[in-house]
Amino acid sequence: RKLLASYVVLREGFDVLFSDVDVAIRPGFVEDLAAHAGDIVTQSNVKRVPNNAASGTGPGTGTGDVVLPPFDELNSGFYLARSNTRARAAFEDMLLEYRKHRALNEAAALNDQILWNRVLKKSCARARRTGGVGSQAGEAECA
Repeated sequence: RKLLASYVVLREGFDVLFSDVDVAIRPGFVEDLAAHAGDIVTQSNVKRVPNNAASGTGPGTGTGDVVLPPFDELNSGFYLARSNTRARAAFEDMLLEYRKHRALNEAAALNDQILWNRVLKKSCARARRTGGVGSQAGEAECA
């Protein structure tokens, strides 16, 4: 239902900042988020571990964090969606995908996180093929 609620707000011309209740927001975070140029800005469910290899206590080379799989799972529990044609189209695609699976009685197995990842990855792939990915949307931003 949060996809539908967000879509209705986007369709009315407003941007959507959505957060599940278990997300802590630090001071200045909304401003940082708004500085990103994407149509839909989200976070991934990436697990990071400190890289302590230099001391012999962790993986890697000792510089920076190590990202563990899954590398590309987007979190549907937190996002900023801008009210523009591309973001609305992505939400329409998610709602269509949901209706398709609901009609096949598969909705119980297909939650919003799965829809979110499936549709946004297809949108990114389509944008790459057509040159629609902006200069700030590289592999990490459009996984």
